[in-house]
Formats: sequence, structure tokens, C-alpha cells
Amino acid sequence: MISKRDWAIFVADKYFAQFVHDSLAVHEGNNTTVAQIEDIRYCRNSPITGRLEEIFQAKRMVNCWQTMLNEVKSEKFDLSVQRLRKYQGIIAENEALLWGSFRTSAVSIRGTKIWKPIPVTELEGAYQKLLKSTQENPDKFKAGIDYYLALCDTQYFFDGNKRTAFCMMNGFLVDNGYLPLNISPEQKGEYDELMIAYYETKVKEGLYRFFAKLQENISLKFPLGKS
Repeated sequence: MISKRDWAIFVADKYFAQFVHDSLAVHEGNNTTVAQIEDIRYCRNSPITGRLEEIFQAKRMVNCWQTMLNEVKSEKFDLSVQRLRKYQGIIAENEALLWGSFRTSAVSIRGTKIWKPIPVTELEGAYQKLLKSTQENPDKFKAGIDYYLALCDTQYFFDGNKRTAFCMMNGFLVDNGYLPLNISPEQKGEYDELMIAYYETKVKEGLYRFFAKLQENISLKFPLGKS
């Protein structure tokens, strides 16, 4: 009988391009197609269509997700600050003001009115506190969601925060035997509304329900051992 962890790895690998495509579409409005992402992943030559910056962004995202999946497979994945910075460095290379390092000044979140960033001097301590609470939470699914939301809310980096957080969260979930979560472009409106409300109120209940529904849907789509 295949283990839940091995099954989660199998699903993440087999439907890799769809997960990367949807994450890019939802978080960045990137129009790269699933077929293009497959070509990028397997280094296949294909005609370049669309905006070059979107193709380069997709290449970085493919690289990060492949790195994450390889590290989960080899049991090297963890939530260390070094890995967080490494993944953001892959995702935001030549895109952010600074990549592979925490931000050095204040940032803002589009669409919010009362959200304020924590001071840069508190970022290291905030992450260590988050890491401890994530590791100590016995409910690993909820711990993964809390981790993702905290990364998005704290905005550790100048750019690539949600993309990095989504990759890290899915690495954590898959490593703990949960199927990877996927937000489709059709769900973007609901997701965006819930995230803006969370940024301004810190209330998570709506997002807990949203992500629980995602997990329920993907579990029904890919029941254990049936591809």
C-alpha cells in the first residue's frame, strides 16, 4: 500500500505543470500556458509566444518547484530560514529589488488600507517564532496554512512573497503526507477577497474553510492510490 507521503509526492510530480501554472496565474496574472510550463520543465524546444518576462518568471517558478519537489523526495526539505531565502532567491532573481535576503525597508500590500509592515529589525525574530509554532503544531495541515498566511502577512521580501510562501507551504504539506494545494484562476476572486480581509483583520476562519475545501476537492480528485 502506497503511503500518503509517497502519494502526495506522486500527485505533485505528475500534475506539476498545472500547479505551477495556477500559482503563477493567481499570484501574478502570468499568462504562460500549462504546455509551455511542461516544455520549460523538460527543456523542450518550443516556439516562444507571449511576453518574455512572463516566460522568464515561469522558468524561475519551475526551477523553484522542482527544487522543492527534489528536496522533499530526498527528505532534505525543511522550513529553515536558509531554505526560505533560497527559494525566494530562485523565484525573484532579477525581478525583486533584492533577492535571497529579507527586505531592508518597508513595503506595502496592494488593496489594503490599514495593513502595516513589521520593522525590518524584527523579521529574523518573527521567522524564528513562526518556525517554532509551525513545528510544535500537531495539526500539520493547519500548521501549513498558518505558515503560509504568516509569510504573506509579514512580507519578508521585497517581491515574490506569495509565490515563495505557496511553494514552501506545499513542500511542508507534501512532506507531511497531504496532497499539494492548488488555487485555480476561477477561485482567484474569492481568494483575493479573503486575503485582503485577513491582512486587515488577522481573522483566519474564512481562509481555513477555503483551504480545507481545496484539500477536500483535491483528495476527491486524486484518491489514495488511484491515478
